[in-house]
Amino acid sequence: MKTTIKYLSFFVITFLLSFSCFFSKPVIADSGWDADYGGSSSSSWSSSSSSSSSSSWGGGSSSSSWDSDGFGSGSPEEIIFDIIIFIIIIVVFLVLRLISENFKEEISSSGPINELFSKDDFSSFNTEELQIELFDVYKDIQLAWAENNIKPVRKLLTDELFNNYKMQIDTMVSMNQRNVMKDIVFKRMNVIDVTRNNNIEQVKVVMEVTCKDYVVETIDGIEEVIKGDSYYDMIYDYEMTFVRNIKKKTKKCPNCGNKLDDAMSTQCEYCGGVIIHETDHFVLAKKEMLKQEMK
Repeated sequence: MKTTIKYLSFFVITFLLSFSCFFSKPVIADSGWDADYGGSSSSSWSSSSSSSSSSSWGGGSSSSSWDSDGFGSGSPEEIIFDIIIFIIIIVVFLVLRLISENFKEEISSSGPINELFSKDDFSSFNTEELQIELFDVYKDIQLAWAENNIKPVRKLLTDELFNNYKMQIDTMVSMNQRNVMKDIVFKRMNVIDVTRNNNIEQVKVVMEVTCKDYVVETIDGIEEVIKGDSYYDMIYDYEMTFVRNIKKKTKKCPNCGNKLDDAMSTQCEYCGGVIIHETDHFVLAKKEMLKQEMK
């Protein structure tokens, strides 16, 4: 009975460690933690789990009891059984790691990215002004996210996305963590879809940027990097959806009713009155990472 419990305990512990290795990669949030830090971070988290487990088993009478009746001791039948159990554990571990690596590969190389950038169905929308505007929306949101304060960019997000980001930030604040995103540089952008429904215009783009993206934790008043790398840039390809409200442009002076030759004129030529136009700007509705790599 004692031997059976020993084998069962060892198998369960090893399986849980393997399971934790598989799920140790950080969750990719919609606005931050965009990097899949499975390479370095995963191994460090796994070693941390292993060390904590070994320390809990180390020392004391429990350790002594384990060693006195450990694996590899006993009759030849028990030794053979030990070897079989060990092989099964190794196989389970390797299968879990293989699944994990395949999942990470799907994240880092999904989709024909270059084809999306080369599409010219909506070339008339790919103006420099639009690219600057949409990148500025993205960048302002990321910088606010990096400060754990999304409120200053409330007007740049849809209600659903704002609430989603706020919940994630509240969680990070409670853990004394912050997702640093800085040195954000625009590389290229292409409009891949445009739809209009009543007064709502939706523009879907694929955008490539570079930035530093890592997570820090405040310990004794000092921020320490716990995920990612603060020295190397990441290259991200996103698919983002922006929406805006299309309103009719002012065609008459609100002061005298004179028809305006230029719908965007800021001063009436007849009465000299100042004309204030209602401005409509794009807000981010969705952001999905298509591809990533270290620069």
